[in-house]
Amino acid sequence: MKKYIFIIITLLLSGCSNPQPRFLKELVKEQNNRFKENRSKYFVPQEIFSHFPDNIMESYPVGLTFSLKDNPYRYFYLMSFNNNESFFKKNEKNAKRLAKKSFSTIDTTQYFVIQPNDFYYKIQNLLLNSVPIPDFRFGKHLIVEGVDSVADSLAFNLYFSDNFPCGLTEDYEIYIIDTQNEYKTFSDEYKDVFASLPRTKNTGFSRGICVNREKNVLIFWTIIF
Repeated sequence: MKKYIFIIITLLLSGCSNPQPRFLKELVKEQNNRFKENRSKYFVPQEIFSHFPDNIMESYPVGLTFSLKDNPYRYFYLMSFNNNESFFKKNEKNAKRLAKKSFSTIDTTQYFVIQPNDFYYKIQNLLLNSVPIPDFRFGKHLIVEGVDSVADSLAFNLYFSDNFPCGLTEDYEIYIIDTQNEYKTFSDEYKDVFASLPRTKNTGFSRGICVNREKNVLIFWTIIF
């Protein structure tokens, strides 16, 4: 059975644009401390998480979810909404600077979605040099927890879609910062990193940042597959 940790750091999808300053300050401080604690404890090896922000003091609400270390397929996902303008611009610029390639949600020939239990599907696509990415619908747990069914539907349709394999709406740009697997030559800088990955079923990793300027959303992600 797969084991995942779901952490709802903040859930303020409505009525959060003008919170009381003191409440906002305490809220952001709390979510930032929890993020830093979990990043330090679970985000290893650190080299493949360097694109995640060091802190999230300029962003709210934030959702963080990740799989436990004993899960062969490991998933790390930070979704931030309602970002401070400087935080958004800084991370969008960073995504563009670091990315080896980028494509939109609708460019389905550029990527394939990792299916943890379909080993041969994974190998086939890796050999074709298709880019592995997660199914971002996994992130719906970050925004609908504890919300009534009507709000669930509205929230899901705003950020996610069943129309594309990756599960995002069509207005995201997906920046691939790196993708490495054992079916092509690993660059020297990643040989030690790859050697440190759990080797039961793992063949590589992929990482990137999804940017939605219209909806002011950033998604930082890493998968070990």
